[in-house]
Amino acid sequence: MTPTDSMAPVEAALGALLDRVRRAWRRVAVLNASAQALGAAAVMIALAAAVERFLPIPDGAAMLLATATGAVTAAVVIACAWPLRLRPDDRRVARFVEERYPACGDTIVTAVDIAAQRQEPGTTGREFAPLVMASAVRTLSTLDLGAAVDPRETRRAAARAIAAAVACVLAIAFAVPLFDRALEVGGMRLFPASVTVSVPGDLRVPAGNQEPDLFGLKAAR
Repeated sequence: MTPTDSMAPVEAALGALLDRVRRAWRRVAVLNASAQALGAAAVMIALAAAVERFLPIPDGAAMLLATATGAVTAAVVIACAWPLRLRPDDRRVARFVEERYPACGDTIVTAVDIAAQRQEPGTTGREFAPLVMASAVRTLSTLDLGAAVDPRETRRAAARAIAAAVACVLAIAFAVPLFDRALEVGGMRLFPASVTVSVPGDLRVPAGNQEPDLFGLKAAR
């Protein structure tokens, strides 16, 4: 058995232990990003709805307001989610664990570096690599990796995400008249043939008389 073959099980065990921490770390990151995105969306949607409700703006302005709100909200959500595309590598996770548990020293980062360099030709000290990696695995096995990411922080992040989601739902409900108005105006402008005229009952207007406008214009949906 070659040294590379003997290191493979130890390297797999090291990667599995680091993955536990990485999943918890990313869970908090996703919850925080969700809270930020949903909270910002709720604020922008609620402000746009308030403008439409309390200010006498024309139909065209309402359509532009709704469109701009949707575009800006989408941009904010993308900006909040963009950092999540980067997966923390093993070295970063190892450094995080060592910061949480200073007694580890540099054992875990050293083992990760050895695992990354073991395929490179000319690397010295390969005879000690299995011992260093095994020591890192033993060290990690003695730690409470479930507490590497503070469970209280996970709960707080989850609570923030839930509160932001509720606020976003309420903001959308508050903005239904704005978006409904924008859809009607947009439909009438983009598809003028969809506009129908509704006449209430059988109305006869004598010649020369001016009657109230009882006609309703409505865009078909």
